[in-house]
Amino acid sequence: MDEAQASEIKDHLLYVAFALEEAIAAVSHLPSADQKMLTAPLHKLLDSLHSDVFRLVYEQHPLSEDWPGDLLTIVCDLRWKEVTLPESISEQDLDAVILSKLKPHALKVAKVITDVGKVFEERGHSIDYDVISARIRWLDDVDRIKSFGDVRKWRHSEIALKA
Repeated sequence: MDEAQASEIKDHLLYVAFALEEAIAAVSHLPSADQKMLTAPLHKLLDSLHSDVFRLVYEQHPLSEDWPGDLLTIVCDLRWKEVTLPESISEQDLDAVILSKLKPHALKVAKVITDVGKVFEERGHSIDYDVISARIRWLDDVDRIKSFGDVRKWRHSEIALKA
């Protein structure tokens, strides 16, 4: 692929990424059952777009400073009081898994959310990334963790254990 083709592909991928962001935002306002059905697959699509497709194109043609990894953010406005956990997962269990993934140094919120989701998936439980995000936001609000940036912006904020 030449630079012109890479640029055209990037433009189309940006369009898809922004559409996915809009879909994720729209889903966050649906009833809980519908959110559970749609949130994880949409996040998987967006994550794959970032980690696989964008990266492959960018490795061959670093197109400009406005690379989407820096432009696109996932914003979750879900508040903990709006969450209903699956019966198989308690608040204490969720907190324990989140805290077990934190370090004394800062980690990207997106990484922590993904890692926590994988733990529950390995245990045979399904939990939406937005639910994990809402709990992280709550832990930050009650000062149980350190945060750097707006934790609603997963790829543009970091969290760490409190000293």
